[in-house]
Amino acid sequence: MTRTRYLSADRALEIAAHLRPQILRRLDSSSGTSGLRSLAEAVAIAANTDLTDDEFASLYAEAVACGTAVTRLAGPLFRDGRVRAWVLDHANLLWKGIIEESFALAFGQNAGGWEPQPGGGDPILAFYEVFLHRHDQRRRTRHGVFYTPPPIARYILSQVHRSLIDEFSLADGLADEITWQEMIRRVPLLSLPAATRLETPFVRILDPALGTGVFLNEGVKLIHSHLAARWTAAGDSPREVASRWDKYVAAALLPRWCALELMLPACIVATLKLAVTLAETGFSFTHASRLEIHLANTLAGPAARQRSLFSERENAFLSAAIAGRNLASHAPFTVIVGNPPFSGISTQQGRWIADLLRGSEGGHRVWCNYFEVDGQPLGERKTWLQDDYVKFLRFAQWKIETTGCGIVGLVTNHGYLDNPTFRGIRRALLATFPQLAVIDLHGNRKKKERAPDGRQDENVFAIEQGTAIGLFRRPPIKDTCGAAWHGELWGTAESKLRTLDEAADLSALRDGDRSLAIRQLVPGPGQYFFTPRPITQRDEYDASPSLPNLMPVNVTAPVTARDHFVVAFTREELLARMAEFRDLAVDDNELRQRYFTRTRSAKYASGDTRGWKLAAARRRLAADPLWQQHVRPCWYRPFDERFVYWADGMIDWPRREVTPYLMRPGNLALVARRQMLPTQPCNYFWVSDQLLLDGLIRSDNRGSESVFPLFLEPADGSVSRNRINLDEAFLERAARQLGVRWQPDGPRAEDTFCALDLVSYTYALFFSPIYRRRYADRLWSDFPRVLLPRRLDLFRGMAELGWRLAGWHLLRGLRSAATETEPPGAAPEGRGDLYWAVGAPSIVSPGFPKFDAGRICVNRDVWLEPVTGEIWDFHAGGHQVCNKWLKDRRNRTLSKRELAVYCGIVSAIDGTLRTMPAIDAMIQAAGGWPGAFVLVEA
Repeated sequence: MTRTRYLSADRALEIAAHLRPQILRRLDSSSGTSGLRSLAEAVAIAANTDLTDDEFASLYAEAVACGTAVTRLAGPLFRDGRVRAWVLDHANLLWKGIIEESFALAFGQNAGGWEPQPGGGDPILAFYEVFLHRHDQRRRTRHGVFYTPPPIARYILSQVHRSLIDEFSLADGLADEITWQEMIRRVPLLSLPAATRLETPFVRILDPALGTGVFLNEGVKLIHSHLAARWTAAGDSPREVASRWDKYVAAALLPRWCALELMLPACIVATLKLAVTLAETGFSFTHASRLEIHLANTLAGPAARQRSLFSERENAFLSAAIAGRNLASHAPFTVIVGNPPFSGISTQQGRWIADLLRGSEGGHRVWCNYFEVDGQPLGERKTWLQDDYVKFLRFAQWKIETTGCGIVGLVTNHGYLDNPTFRGIRRALLATFPQLAVIDLHGNRKKKERAPDGRQDENVFAIEQGTAIGLFRRPPIKDTCGAAWHGELWGTAESKLRTLDEAADLSALRDGDRSLAIRQLVPGPGQYFFTPRPITQRDEYDASPSLPNLMPVNVTAPVTARDHFVVAFTREELLARMAEFRDLAVDDNELRQRYFTRTRSAKYASGDTRGWKLAAARRRLAADPLWQQHVRPCWYRPFDERFVYWADGMIDWPRREVTPYLMRPGNLALVARRQMLPTQPCNYFWVSDQLLLDGLIRSDNRGSESVFPLFLEPADGSVSRNRINLDEAFLERAARQLGVRWQPDGPRAEDTFCALDLVSYTYALFFSPIYRRRYADRLWSDFPRVLLPRRLDLFRGMAELGWRLAGWHLLRGLRSAATETEPPGAAPEGRGDLYWAVGAPSIVSPGFPKFDAGRICVNRDVWLEPVTGEIWDFHAGGHQVCNKWLKDRRNRTLSKRELAVYCGIVSAIDGTLRTMPAIDAMIQAAGGWPGAFVLVEA
């Protein structure tokens, strides 16, 4: 299949390139309501976008090319004139002409080389994704177009089918022809949706993001299999079954299954693939019907009344263009299935869907609000609720809300299952759907997920974020008991898909539950997690204040948005780079090619973003006479001190409400995360005594680190009203419990405790291995909490250990003492046994560093020894410190100071590993968990 789809994509690319200039010429000569110009207008209206002539010509050429490829990949089917005529009679008017051109090209002269290769799956369904990948990878990523593996669609559809039978009492499930009139007779409390006739079919299916039609085609197969088995069991002959199927497809299947798609070429692929699937089921293509495949922007909302630019009379193209949006906005659907786009940066910024996320429609608050939980606002700085899949989920929920009952089955990003900022989504789904089940497919590369048993965990899609299947059911019976269920799959993509395929076998439904590890959930108030949460020791932890409550002034870490340019290993390197940047004699394009070869958006020149333009930044820096004074040291990664160009216009998110305090000499800041990864240890804690940048301890997309400064005095000498960033009420409770006085200033006396004591104690608590394990379920989803010890000696002892840990992690002794003249083997912090074997230049070679037999090698001739495997494997957050520090310096020659710093890092890690169990031992001696701590109201 791989060879076939790549050959087909290459041929299609050739056709598209050949056709595009021809389409442009035809556009120039087109006029009237039936011409190409009118079609271009209609396509733009359907997609709710503006299209230039170049863009439309490209779309049209791609659509013809894809149609030609699919026609040939279908084998002899479309050589049958009856099939071609049926497809053309029933295809959407917007692409009827495109399919005609595709047929002509597919069977014209010089049309060889398309024949499908034997075996390997369906080349048609895989074709369009490959075409986009080879033709326009940026557009593929921007629109989130990723091929849906058929086993996922089969599983979702099988569960929807079974739910319609079991929970809606519809004997034929997805195939059932019951009308709303009959459903209301059965369930008198059920209301007829607005603008719906009694004779309208009750089971109407919508795929809001059709793609190449995987769900549509798998649905046809499922319904055919179900009905053929029932008819055969009733005594029908094969001929009678075929005849009944023929009539059913035209009258009861195709009119009930509607699909919307934003990309024109995908609509053509889906239309032709549907004909292939119908032929495989024995459909004769002799009965007239209606294909409800539409080009539409699902999230655009109701279409405004529009008329053609060319005439006062109605334009047929225009009617076809708004039909899809009318279906999306006004038609009742009881089944919503599909695979919404995997595009994290949404291009769908319309007012209608933005209002719907907040529960508003038509200026009125009528629906659930994703930005609230139990009537209270989320109160988050960032919510990540603008992801496309969130909007499609909200759309699907809204369709069921307006219809009154139904089922949603979607495969999406799995972030909504346990992301704290998505708790409003979870609460809203629970309010709408009394029955729900989620299957976490995991595979999150950004989280570096691994199976619980250590096995490799793969994604079933070619994407970085993990995925999940969501099945949300709202039966027409109002007194249905609520229930939530969770299942998950780990391992290879192949094994996950095989398990889903086996679970889709309706006769093996219970076995499927076991293979998917399905268990009941009880989403609790507050977070309403859709993932199982271990029973935790709640009393002593939940009654303690969270770190943001203890240290109220905090902010997420600064983000430069261009680390590669504004961060350097040395001050001199950074100043040289900035000198070149501010030299206006150097051409902009030369700098783009040298420093900004990657761009995050096709809308901007390389390096530019919506809020930052290279040319403007250069002019600003060139006009700054103090430009050399903006270089500051910063913590870039654990133990990795670098230099950042800290100037207005060069840092996208400087977090000015906190960073001035970080520049104060002698300040200290704790660094922690709102979320940690369930598949990794809860080790996202660190400390800083100067500027730090986002990514200090994280290497995934589960939210930034947050910074908690201790002293609120900026470096310029001005003093804020609250000099110490500690909650006064907590300080009073701590003083009463410990039997000592709080001393905000001056040296600490024996009967007092100070700010550094409390922060040092907190840091030690966070490095307790038992703390990290005992409260892991809470640390996965919220900021850490600070437990107050019952005894003063435990507080003093842990504060001492915390201060020691902070000193190691900040390399205090090394930063104040190390110089370029120190010998390369210098090993501070008590590790005099460490030794650098230097038999060649200390270049970190490609493929290095490596750990082998107690040595950390930077190349074949230079290594540090002796080092234990535990030190080499030590992680601070998402970073394997010893490996990361050297890997970031690959192809650089390490200076004597850098060799000494690395010795200090190894020594600091060794000290940390020895101190962590000592913290636990100290707690155990003071009464253990939870006896050593007191309940404190948060």
